[in-house]
Amino acid sequence: MGKIINKERIILILTILSIGLILYFEFTYKKNLYLAEKIYDLQLQYSEKVISNKRVVETLFHELLENHEIASIINESNAGLNRDSNREKLYILLNERYKRMEKSGILQLHFHLADGESFFRFHKQGKFGDTLLFRESIKKVIETKQPVYGFEVGKYFDGFRYVYPIFHNEEYVGSVELSISVLSVIEQMKESLDADYSIIIKKSIMESRVVKDHLKKYYHEFCASDKYYMSNNIHANNIISTGSMKSIMGYITDNIGKNKAFAQDSFNLGKNKIFIFVPIEDVAGNTAGYVISSRDDNAIYNMLIVELIKYLIALFALMIIFYFYRQSRQKTNTIEQLQNAIDKTTLVSKTDLRGKITYVNDAFVKLSGYSKEDLLGKPHSIVRHSDTPPEVFKEMWTTIQIGQIWHGKIKNRKKDGGYYIVDVNIFPIKNDKNVIVEYIAIRHDITELEELKELLTKELSTSNQSLQDKMNLLAQYEKAIESAASFTRTDENGVITYINETHEKITGFKKEELLGKRHTPLLRDKSVTDEFYKNLWDTVKSKKNFNGVISNVAKDGRTIYLDTLIVPILDLNGDIVEYMSIQYDISDVINVHKEIEETQREVIYKMGEIGESRSKETGNHVKRVAEYSKLLACKYGLPKEESELLYDASPMHDIGKVGIPDNVLKKPGKLDADEWEIMRTHSEIGYNVLKGSNRDILKAAATVAYEHHEKYDGSGYPNGLKGENIHIYGRITAVADVFDALGSDRAYKKAWSDEEIFELFRNGKGTHFDPKLVDLFFENLDDFLEIRDKLRD
Repeated sequence: MGKIINKERIILILTILSIGLILYFEFTYKKNLYLAEKIYDLQLQYSEKVISNKRVVETLFHELLENHEIASIINESNAGLNRDSNREKLYILLNERYKRMEKSGILQLHFHLADGESFFRFHKQGKFGDTLLFRESIKKVIETKQPVYGFEVGKYFDGFRYVYPIFHNEEYVGSVELSISVLSVIEQMKESLDADYSIIIKKSIMESRVVKDHLKKYYHEFCASDKYYMSNNIHANNIISTGSMKSIMGYITDNIGKNKAFAQDSFNLGKNKIFIFVPIEDVAGNTAGYVISSRDDNAIYNMLIVELIKYLIALFALMIIFYFYRQSRQKTNTIEQLQNAIDKTTLVSKTDLRGKITYVNDAFVKLSGYSKEDLLGKPHSIVRHSDTPPEVFKEMWTTIQIGQIWHGKIKNRKKDGGYYIVDVNIFPIKNDKNVIVEYIAIRHDITELEELKELLTKELSTSNQSLQDKMNLLAQYEKAIESAASFTRTDENGVITYINETHEKITGFKKEELLGKRHTPLLRDKSVTDEFYKNLWDTVKSKKNFNGVISNVAKDGRTIYLDTLIVPILDLNGDIVEYMSIQYDISDVINVHKEIEETQREVIYKMGEIGESRSKETGNHVKRVAEYSKLLACKYGLPKEESELLYDASPMHDIGKVGIPDNVLKKPGKLDADEWEIMRTHSEIGYNVLKGSNRDILKAAATVAYEHHEKYDGSGYPNGLKGENIHIYGRITAVADVFDALGSDRAYKKAWSDEEIFELFRNGKGTHFDPKLVDLFFENLDDFLEIRDKLRD
């Protein structure tokens, strides 16, 4: 028992850990998906602003270069002619336009000669003549004679440069440059995506090109990497706080050199922030640094809270299930102990409706000399002794087949040829529909008692002992018989005149409490009908023996079951003078059987309800499927016992759904291919859970769970069975389940109309469904609709 408890604890701990891991992976997946969406949003905004600025600049360039005088001025200046006057001409031509450009965010308008020399800066008109070949953008436009744009760092500038070549008579004569600051781009982004922004640029780029005073004034070393400088005031009023980054420094350090966008959340001082890093590409297409976005966002924190709540709910549900499982285990253990005690003292056997042995206990095996293998599956006549008249068995079958208990004495044969005599009670066992499903026989070995009786009879007929001696012996034998059973006597009106000690022990009532009183008011079980007692009295008053099981109430309130024989005692005139009752207490046997049945049924329905409730389907779904399945089984021609068996088994058709993850089982939309493959495994999960049982009901449930998604044309799952290779239980449950599921709201769909459902069954006849079952469905449609109306959600 200790090993079982330790095993249960290990399973519980592993289950708790598994649930935690599943929810952790679910949280991580959702978090990464959310961060990916935020990265995409920022990339989209960044790219859109860079490209939209490029379009604006292109339009300006085309307007500028339409003026051929500009190309002539640059061409003449390349030859070293009239440079000062040419600068004056450019100023007069473009100064008013440049002022308008400044207002739209364009900071620099700069003309270059063909060799890369600066010719005229509108933003610094007194500075010209310096070479610009240290800049990648200028070198590239000279080499390619094509427009160049991208992020670039100068001595006093960091931003986006757009450089266009200038041609005179189709000959390259120089270029013109428009520059937009990072601040301008960030301002545009902030209009669409509210957040705090900054940029970081590689040290190697900044230190090789930027003037030290400018670098010191506008940048500082980035806290997460000594290879980058961070802008001081990309947005004057909303500078990113590096303090919030402290918890994710390691993550930033690991990802910042990979030249890819990345994001992470940081929880600090009760606030959750998301930091997003998007690469900035220079004019050569290399990563020069990153645009950083920081914003308050509690979505991931809320996801974590939801997952924790789900974990707590799952733990609570698991503890409840474990509690009921332990209670069930304790009940089962108690039942096993009671059954073991009965097995050692009473011969118990069970047979099916045809008399074939389905169970024998150890006491039966020991007394008969046969092994269980010799007996199971064989007719009970294997132990029949030829001395027992055939009429006895004929009477027995007549009695039990109409649902009554048979009591008698039978002589049986041992395997070694010997014999034994038993006092037998055979009980028809019925299901909750009052249909007989098997027979259980309770036997007491009375061989020695019968041999003593026979010996006494012989002694009385052959011995010369006095009658007094024989009477003394007879009294002793009667006492032995009395001690084995409850013995009572009543007068012809039912007033108790005698009880033995065994009756006192069984009922708890003392002789003084019962003698002189009627039996029924004191001991009667209120659940026993008046009709039962009327039949009892009618039987004995007609001078016939009554034999049956009577449930009484003991003094302490317990219900006790007594296998009772009541014999009318007649005088010489044939008139009844009293009644004698012999009773065996069979309460343990009855209670054990009831406990087994109740536990089994409770487990079955609980399992069925668990499978349905996980996918948010109602308890009435399994009830309707059970009723539809039974109706179809009866109409199909299955025996009543099999129809009842399917009624009990079909509620577990989807028990395997307990093994399907919530994100698949409860998904409101259509499943993708991978999710559908996971969902399809529920039939195999259900089968594996149930297949190991020897109980008929669980065997049937395993078949239903495994095959109710097979299709008649072989296109179903899990095994692609076809036609009548699919078990009739699976074919019937398929019709019942589909009819009810289509007519009910589910997480992923609304209920279909009746006409849509009927059209599906017509189209699915012979492909999805057994054609005979489809015909039976339509022939009995009113019965199906009546069940649905009666059990609506």
